Amino acid sequence: MRTKLLSLVFSGVLLAACQAAQPTGAEATATFCADLRALGRSVAALENTTGAATVGEFQQRTKAVEDSWNAVKESAKAVPQARTNDLETATEDLQKTMNGLSKDASLTEAAREVAPKVQNVGQARQQVGSGARCATT
Repeated sequence: MRTKLLSLVFSGVLLAACQAAQPTGAEATATFCADLRALGRSVAALENTTGAATVGEFQQRTKAVEDSWNAVKESAKAVPQARTNDLETATEDLQKTMNGLSKDASLTEAAREVAPKVQNVGQARQQVGSGARCATT
């Protein structure tokens, strides 16, 4: 009997902890919007790559875009109005372009090649932010 009672109490505590961990709609939207803004900053940094940047800086900026996109995908799960399909397509297209860059390409050439893809990501990001009613994405 005592074991059953302890199991019941333990189950109740776990259930309460799981319910408490769920963010409210406003919190989830705020996190999502913050992640969208972070994606915007990382995409802007990649877009502003010039011939003066090092290969390491370019790779770092590329990784920042990837990490930011992963955060957006994760936080979007909790925001029903987050329609990320177009953003996902644009981001995947950018990643394919970056992965397809010639190893012999200069940073100026690489930046020029990814520029249209970066712009597509920026436009899609703004549309998603508007749909989710993010303030100044």
